[in-house]
Amino acid sequence: SLPGVEGVNISYSKPCTGCSKCYQRFERQTAGAEGLSSRDTTRWWHIFMSRKASDNHNTNESKVDLRSITNDECNQWSTLTDVNADNLFIQNTKDCKLNLIIHSQPLKYSQFISDGVKLFNGEPLAESDPQSGVQVIEAMDINIDLPIDKTSGGAVGATDVESDDGEGDKIVAEDKSATNSWFSIDTESYERQSVKITLLPKVLNMYTL
Repeated sequence: SLPGVEGVNISYSKPCTGCSKCYQRFERQTAGAEGLSSRDTTRWWHIFMSRKASDNHNTNESKVDLRSITNDECNQWSTLTDVNADNLFIQNTKDCKLNLIIHSQPLKYSQFISDGVKLFNGEPLAESDPQSGVQVIEAMDINIDLPIDKTSGGAVGATDVESDDGEGDKIVAEDKSATNSWFSIDTESYERQSVKITLLPKVLNMYTL
């Protein structure tokens, strides 16, 4: 099974499909202040589109003034403290939200690979199941803060995690703070880092001819 990490702090905000708070947060950062609340009927890429396709696009495109929509739960944060996370998955969706999947029980390598394939294919990874230690959280922003190794000032050398004595024998560190700050994939050591993720809804529009 994969080694877990103890003492993880996770904070997240609830998903929102668009409101006045979203306008204040995202729209003003968009050039011309036209990204989310309204759309210009003429864009530079329309020169590559046929007249019929362009007319259909202009007819079907919805115009929503986010400033008139109120959502009191938007940008409201919740916190999970001292989480024992054997594995975390974050999956994007088409519904203006992120799915945070927390495995609090040991995860087999086979399940890890299977979830990776599902993640690549855009398939649902899991459903909340207390018995199997799986928790699924819907969010718009996610902050994952890993515990700091106080014994070494937050920095642990890769050689402290796993090394070779020159004769093919592996030496594994006994200090849990070292293994808590680093993990190994195919004998390569990687440092665990805290993560901050923000979903920017409807920022990019993709068209095909």
